[in-house]
Amino acid sequence: MEVAGTLISSLLRRVRDPQGLANTRGFTRSILSDCQRLINARSRRVLETIAGFVTEPMRMFYPLTASMPTAVRVQAVREGDRDLDRVTLKQLSQINSTWFRRTGDRFEAFAEVGRDLIVIYPAKTITSTVDIVAVKLTDNLIDENEATDLPDEDLLDVMELAEAVLLAKMREIDTVKPLIERIVKRTKDRLAGVEV
Repeated sequence: MEVAGTLISSLLRRVRDPQGLANTRGFTRSILSDCQRLINARSRRVLETIAGFVTEPMRMFYPLTASMPTAVRVQAVREGDRDLDRVTLKQLSQINSTWFRRTGDRFEAFAEVGRDLIVIYPAKTITSTVDIVAVKLTDNLIDENEATDLPDEDLLDVMELAEAVLLAKMREIDTVKPLIERIVKRTKDRLAGVEV
């Protein structure tokens, strides 16, 4: 993992602004922070887990904002050592039109509703727990000595995306398109066969 200061200096050289006249080091650091978040949301490298998330009797819908404020997307829900199936609300309604009333002895599936609500199906009649694994909203790069959250193999994508943003800000649009196309192709190649 690289420190922010090294990345900022390299990025400013790449956009031909090594002294930071068009883009201050602070602005460049904030762009790197945002790009790190975007790349992690797509690559799902930095995860967080809530162990022992308490489920209530007869309840299926749970807000995640309070217990997982830095979650971008739920990656998995586990009951004990068993992963629950990821489904959509449409799939639940195809299973049974009264799915929202169903109870059972164990959880079978989960569905995301937007970014901050999760359905754990079916409801249990007793209090229980699950572990929730989510893609984490990476931390802000507060100063130049702070290390990135992403592993080094994702930093090329972060740097190229940040370079594209800075070049677009500098109105060098013709050089932005090839950068974005490269990032998209590399991401598609990397995630081939992975549910998006």
